[in-house]
Amino acid sequence: AEDLEYAIYEANADGSLKDSTPEIKKEVAGAFADNALETTFSERLVNGKHYVILFWADATDDPYTGDWDTQTISLTNPAALNAQNESLDAFYKKIFFTVKSGQLEQTAVLSRPFAQLNIITNDATEAAQSGVVVENVKVVVKNGYSSFDLVDGTGEDQGDVTFDFAAKQENANAEGVQLLAVNYLFTGGEKSLVDVEFAYTDGDLTKGGNASGSMEFASVPVQRNYRTNIVGSLLTSEGL
Repeated sequence: AEDLEYAIYEANADGSLKDSTPEIKKEVAGAFADNALETTFSERLVNGKHYVILFWADATDDPYTGDWDTQTISLTNPAALNAQNESLDAFYKKIFFTVKSGQLEQTAVLSRPFAQLNIITNDATEAAQSGVVVENVKVVVKNGYSSFDLVDGTGEDQGDVTFDFAAKQENANAEGVQLLAVNYLFTGGEKSLVDVEFAYTDGDLTKGGNASGSMEFASVPVQRNYRTNIVGSLLTSEGL
């Protein structure tokens, strides 16, 4: 994440928004450039009033659109998603406070609005010996979400979310353990269950051409701002 957007709303005493339209809305390009982990800004607000600030930080080439009147972040073009896209990573935060006389300082620690879903195989070495070398991977989340409510912290617009074919991760170790896919998923709440379809193509031509494989994982538990690892011998099977 490099860029920061934030919106400030007048709020009621219970933290609910008085008006859906923000009083202040700004974009700060490069707020976290060069791997900076923090940034500061100042705004002039009215003493005694309650406010909510919503933050969203993402990559410069991110695939998201923010609607600050509905307080939602949406995938700009879900059909254009692909696996292994680090620009999908992003961070958010909601804070509520009351302005007191004099200077008031607030600190907001942003976290991911996603669950990170990793698919890992532990038999890459054995598979390669048989001529199966994964080249591209694809992940379909059957009951995922394509938008996110910044106030409630919940996913919206439920349906299939497809992360289309893209090159696998390049990090197999000597034991044949390889991280094949990394994807960021909006969750329905703090936790969700999702059904996942995983597919791959084999780029090794020793078998006379590209092969492919697919598998399904039902009721996979995912949690916002946590990793879920699907691990197993995904490319080979026990046999005689």
